[in-house]
Amino acid sequence: MVREVRPLLLAADIERPVRTSFGTMARRYALLVEVLTDAGLRGLGEIWCNFPPWAPVDRIALLQAMGPTLVGADPTRPAAVWERLLRGNEVLGLQWGAPGPVRHVLSGIDTALWDIAAQAAGLPLHRLLGGGGAARWAQGAARGAGAAGATDAAGAPRGAGAGARARARPAAGMTDAAGAPREAEAGAEAGAEAGPRARAGAWPGVGPGAGAGATVPVYASGLDPEGAEAMAARQLALGVTAFKLKVGFGAEADQRAARALREVVGGAARIMVDANQAWTPRQAVAAIAGLAGAGLHWVEEPVRCDDLRGLAEVRRAAGVPTAAGENLYGLAAAQAAVALDAVDVLQPDVSKTGGITESLAVARLADAHGRRCALHFLGGAVGLMASAHVAAAAAGGPLWLELDANPNPLREGLLLDPPAVRDGALLLPAGPGLGIALDPAALRRYGVDLP
Repeated sequence: MVREVRPLLLAADIERPVRTSFGTMARRYALLVEVLTDAGLRGLGEIWCNFPPWAPVDRIALLQAMGPTLVGADPTRPAAVWERLLRGNEVLGLQWGAPGPVRHVLSGIDTALWDIAAQAAGLPLHRLLGGGGAARWAQGAARGAGAAGATDAAGAPRGAGAGARARARPAAGMTDAAGAPREAEAGAEAGAEAGPRARAGAWPGVGPGAGAGATVPVYASGLDPEGAEAMAARQLALGVTAFKLKVGFGAEADQRAARALREVVGGAARIMVDANQAWTPRQAVAAIAGLAGAGLHWVEEPVRCDDLRGLAEVRRAAGVPTAAGENLYGLAAAQAAVALDAVDVLQPDVSKTGGITESLAVARLADAHGRRCALHFLGGAVGLMASAHVAAAAAGGPLWLELDANPNPLREGLLLDPPAVRDGALLLPAGPGLGIALDPAALRRYGVDLP
């Protein structure tokens, strides 16, 4: 049972600020959740707190308020705990005017509980969740789902039809009586009482379990228009073949950066852009037209995240696949985006939109409706590795997992075994749970006294 819940706040100075269309991150933060059990297990999760600079303060206060309500809970039933916490705090978020921070804190708690559940089962988290087709997905991402112009709006090869979208169903004999892959049984049992979300990792489409050496393909994100070429060159050396450029800094600057990035990465690489909600629908259509020469694979959050009709309008008018999800809080919001035909690529964030439980549910939604899932993440090492485990368990397989190309000591220097990218893919740890351990020296170096 859960014995204690503790926040850990880390901060690191950086040489180059991270710019977006809505603001600048001059310092990197990581707010971790540490859940301890009476059996001696420790689970870790990460709470989104990138922006604004005071974001950690209210999230810490909320976590400290939620923590005592978790004492005595069964950590091997994370989806059931998630449902209870959501019911108990969702109205608080509405009354407070801060539903986002409530979801952020729930996300970190949920990840820590799944970490414990997988440790208790003696399995890497992606195996508990029912995953294991990472090699297959790496091949799909290397193809980019086909050459430029050879994919449909959802990212499946043109002409492949529904079979491509529902790819890699388990062969006969590979599923149990309920249709769940045999290796997913432990994950299904871990939260069966919590309904569809609890079984989000146990749906058809999950292949045989991967062991040591499992990988998830990544794309390089956070490319600043003023330094995109150098950032991309470093990622090319790691075998990365897809790149996401920050835009929304004015037509001239955006177009110049996109042209320069294309020149560096070559014609075969994928280029996406992220406007961070910078434009109105009309502005977005004009801006995307101006970027057409770069050959965009998708445009992310071209308009406000709460303007799904505007996003659908942009998708229809611009003729470029749209991506969104980091600011669509919960499965219902993602369902609304799909119902309006507003999005081609769904991007749940394990630290932001509802943790592992909700991210898997959104991935399932994407697979069921012919969309693609590309997990969003721009934070520290704990959230990155949790995202990688979810990506390795997603039924349809991700296009790619997002990997921030900006230097971040809380990603690169926080773990005893830092995240490693080879041949364009992130290596998954083989140990139980998340399979990670915090470096005590890093905690001393970057630890911040709680407010």
